[in-house]
Order: sequence, then structure tokens, then C-alpha cells
Amino acid sequence: MELEERYRIGLTTFEKAVNGLELGLTIDFSQYSFVDADYLRNGWIKKFEFCTELAWKLVKVLLEWKNGQVVNSPKSVYRAFNINQYIGESLTISLLDTINDRNQLSHIYKEDVFGQILENMPTHIHTLGSLLKILKQQ
Repeated sequence: MELEERYRIGLTTFEKAVNGLELGLTIDFSQYSFVDADYLRNGWIKKFEFCTELAWKLVKVLLEWKNGQVVNSPKSVYRAFNINQYIGESLTISLLDTINDRNQLSHIYKEDVFGQILENMPTHIHTLGSLLKILKQQ
């Protein structure tokens, strides 16, 4: 499959995932039992991890397709995206924050870290939504 087609398919998948992630903002966790709310939060976090993976991999494909640049790690992909002037410094830092939080969730589970990342979710959703808008323009 050529890069442009991979990009278009990835963009559709990413958009659906971000839209699904945004639905988590509408959940009133207080109306659920502790166990149910915990499962819902865990699902929301899993969706965040999925969106974060889709995002950097989609940017990776775009950089290869449009710039002929092969970059392999999430943080390097976002830095290259900034250097190639697709995004500014502020969005780059925010995207790196999504990777940092995803890494914390994936490698070490601590209840306080989990809680902090839940608090960061509105910001992360905004960041991923901003990235989606830029990617749709390409």
C-alpha cells in the first residue's frame, strides 16, 4: 500500500478514535458505582493510549510521504513535524506531553499517576483534536 493511501486510511481511523475519546468528557463518573466508574475510567484511558499511538504513527507516515523523512520514535516524529513547520512549538510540547503520559501508563501503574493523567485528559483531548485538524489539511 502506498504512503498516501496509508495516510488516508490512518486519518479516518484516527478521527474516529479522537471522536470516541471526546465522548469520555461527557461521562459523569459520580453517577456510577465505584467499580463501574473505575472500569469506565480504565476504558477511557485505554482509548487515550490508542489515540496517542495512532497519532504519532500517522504523523510518521505523513513525514515519510510528504518529506521523504523516516523517523521511528514518537518524540522524534513530533520534533521532526515541528522542524518541518507543520506545527508550532506549543503544540509540539503538548504532543510530547501526551507521549509522556502514555509512557507512564504503559510502563508503571501507580494510582496517583493514573489520577493525574485523568485530570490531564481534557488537555490531551484538545491537543489530539488540534493535531487532527492539521492532519486533515494535508
